[in-house]
Amino acid sequence: MRRFISLISFALFLLLGVSLALFNPHPVMFDYFFAQASLPLSILLALSFLIGLFLAGLLLSTKLWATQWQLKKSIKKLKQQDAEILQLKKNINHLEAQAELQHVEPQISDAKGLVQSHH
Repeated sequence: MRRFISLISFALFLLLGVSLALFNPHPVMFDYFFAQASLPLSILLALSFLIGLFLAGLLLSTKLWATQWQLKKSIKKLKQQDAEILQLKKNINHLEAQAELQHVEPQISDAKGLVQSHH
């Protein structure tokens, strides 16, 4: 569906460009910095559009690159934080196991003391 919409959009812009070319065949003097040229108005409009399209694409691509760089940086930081969380959970489990052992050892020594007192 997306491809179909793109194809229709392209056809409409092409039709618009052709109609502009047909309605504006008059030559226009174009004075750029170091020379002059006489171009049909439609060609001048098309060139202006293409240059604008190129500059907009360039600007958007730099923004895209910056966003991708920021995303990679954030993903790296997230992975580091995930690893840190995992390590902290392991430390907590280890400390809880040690606490249980320390809590069980006094009970064992109390039980040994009771057994020895009965003998």
